[in-house]
Amino acid sequence: LLWASIFAMIATSIILNIVFSIELDQTLRDLKARGVPLTVAEIIPPPVPDADNAAPLIKQAMDMFERKPTRKRAAPSALESFAAIINSNSTPIGKVSTDIVGWTDAQRDEGARLIQSEELKSLFALLERASLLASNNRNLDWNNGPDIPLYPRNYRMVFRMLATRASFESKSGSTNQALQTILSGLKLNNKLKDEPIFSTQIDRMSCDLILILELQCLADTRDIPIASAQALINELLLHPEDKRRLVLHPVAETFQQRFICS
Repeated sequence: LLWASIFAMIATSIILNIVFSIELDQTLRDLKARGVPLTVAEIIPPPVPDADNAAPLIKQAMDMFERKPTRKRAAPSALESFAAIINSNSTPIGKVSTDIVGWTDAQRDEGARLIQSEELKSLFALLERASLLASNNRNLDWNNGPDIPLYPRNYRMVFRMLATRASFESKSGSTNQALQTILSGLKLNNKLKDEPIFSTQIDRMSCDLILILELQCLADTRDIPIASAQALINELLLHPEDKRRLVLHPVAETFQQRFICS
């Protein structure tokens, strides 16, 4: 009886291995047919020429935050001053707030002045140009393994600055320009989706959320042009597989109800 039980267990194990192997092979074939990458070589994005690549422009933007040390400490740059104001405003749960409603009058006056500085204008121009390019590929050497460089910490600050700029634009009555600023930011940030690094995707989702929170402040605005609303709907729903983007759907639904179903 013991040997019969052992034989039955072995036979069952062999049969299950065969069945699971067949099912696994079929699943892999189905995934392959759908174009899902299954190997490391397939996951790595192909190199992109600079003419089509947003990465060099984003690097230029990041480099603007890196000031070379000097013997005599210089006055803060416009970027540093603007970042300091943004960081000094946070929500009750500790999140940095880009909605200028909660800023002091002095901070709003200073922020409005800083946005018009040549330094911030140059930053926003770089980001706008980058958002119009086809890809964002840092053309990394994937043989470096754990030594692959991460996105710099100032990447999130760039999107806080974009959201703050949109807040200034909306509060001054330039609602359409505010929506265009958010749309450009979403387009730019979405280009990170093909980089197979977990920390990059965390940065991407965090920066999406920064822009989403500002967009939610505009969702009930009455003077939104139909074309702008449609462009935002299309952009917001590009990547439904991203769970963080589910936060976007109520915003898109608001736009759809007002501009598509009316």
